Amino acid sequence: MIAAFEYAQNAQLSAENQRLKKELSDSSQRLLALETRLNQTQGEVAKLQIDITDLREQLRIASSITVGLTFLWQTYSPPFDVYEVVKYMNDVQWADTGVYFFVRHAGSEDFMPGGEYCQDIASIVCSPGTYCGNVASWTPKFKDWAPKAWNLYPETDVPVGIFPDVGFEFVSMKDLVDVEGRKSFLGCVWGTEPKLDLTKGWVVVALGWDRLDPKDYTRSVAMVLSHELLHVFGFSEEELGQSPCLVSLCDFEIPTAWIPRIQAAAKAFETRPPQPGSG
Repeated sequence: MIAAFEYAQNAQLSAENQRLKKELSDSSQRLLALETRLNQTQGEVAKLQIDITDLREQLRIASSITVGLTFLWQTYSPPFDVYEVVKYMNDVQWADTGVYFFVRHAGSEDFMPGGEYCQDIASIVCSPGTYCGNVASWTPKFKDWAPKAWNLYPETDVPVGIFPDVGFEFVSMKDLVDVEGRKSFLGCVWGTEPKLDLTKGWVVVALGWDRLDPKDYTRSVAMVLSHELLHVFGFSEEELGQSPCLVSLCDFEIPTAWIPRIQAAAKAFETRPPQPGSG
């Protein structure tokens, strides 16, 4: 009787064990199916989020004055990503201005010099009360490369020449910046004389990086470039000097009162950005 009881009990336990194993297998299969559906849903949500972001960006571009920037340098590569710099400008500094910058071209060109100094342009740098040295001895290279940069594209892009160093301005003692009486330049703007020929994009920005913090290139380069682009749009150094952040490397908000004037000036450089999928 004991053996028969144990046999019956073992059979019952074995059947129960098989039932539990089947339930566990079925539950695992259901869990796997649910995880697969969840992953698919998360993928669809992520794709929708990307699509929504892209659509918002397209709507923003469509409602903005779009200004092309062409970045040029010699054989070396700048230690920063120009696309990240322009994205920072659009997302932070120029977000509420109705002006949207885009990179049409960025790369080395054989006509670009290895270096260029802002002080080679006496009419721009030699303001009253400053010392510019022997102007007659200077041989500005921009007269050779700037026309080629202006004519690289038919659109009215703003050419941005990128150099390691764009030089110093010698200043009076009351404006002394370092022990040698020099103030470093991080960027400058050149245009034709006697006035800018905006219909041809006759303006060029020189941008240096050797005195910027390599830990924060994107932000600091964006600050310098934004400062110079405000000059392109007609703002003087005195006007920009009203805000410390427009002459130093800190995040700034462009004054609301300036926006109509900025938009009016930016219209002269407005050009259609490349369309998605156009290559």
